[in-house]
This record gives sequence, C-alpha cells and structure tokens, in this order.
Amino acid sequence: MKKYFLFSGLVVVLIACASWVLAGKSGSAPLPAAMPDDVQAVVKNSCMAFHATGGKKMAMSIVNFSEWNNYSAEKQAKKASAICNVITKGTMPPKGYLTSNPGAAVTAAQKDIICNWSKSLQTQQGKKK
Repeated sequence: MKKYFLFSGLVVVLIACASWVLAGKSGSAPLPAAMPDDVQAVVKNSCMAFHATGGKKMAMSIVNFSEWNNYSAEKQAKKASAICNVITKGTMPPKGYLTSNPGAAVTAAQKDIICNWSKSLQTQQGKKK
C-alpha cells in the first residue's frame, strides 16, 4: 500500500511539473507581435522572466508582455514610456536578478532601442489626438 501511495505521489509530481512547463513557466511565453524585432529581442532577454506568463505576479501587474497585444495603443505607449524610464534609471532589471543573470543587463544600445520605440509610440498617440 505504501508503494502505491509513493508511486501515485510521484506521478502527481511529474504531472504538476509538466503542467508548470507547459503553462509557460519555462520562459516560453510568446512575444508580443506588435513590437519590432529589435525591441522583442531586448524584452525576451531582459524582461520576460518576470513580466510574462509564469513570471512574478507583482511584476505582471505592472506590465505583462503576454498580454501586450491586448493593451490599447494608449496603454502600450504609456507602458513603453515607463519601461524606457526604468531601464534608463537602471532600476530594471533588478540588481538581484542581474547578479545571477548578468546577460540580462540592458546595454546602452538596447536602452536606445527601447526609448526610441517608446518615443515612436508616443508620437503615434499624438497624431491620433
């Protein structure tokens, strides 16, 4: 009987792990289609671990790249501006995360990519008003 429960427990753990990976915990959440390729590359490398399906709930409540395409154009522009601000200040990605993932650091060239993209979204919003 103990072997049965042990085996059943093992099966449950394996199924839970498989579900966790399939649910996007592996960092395989789809990238937003509305972003240019160079922006997507920065987001994938430096942001998706926390700000996409399977990431941290608090981070996803601020910006969730898995939901980016569902944001209005105005909301995308505001979020992009906020992203430019936090990466320019150096508060994102968090220093604690960068300690164990130094490759996620945003370079000066990548900051320019993000901020130029943000400005283009702001310009588009200005034209619509």
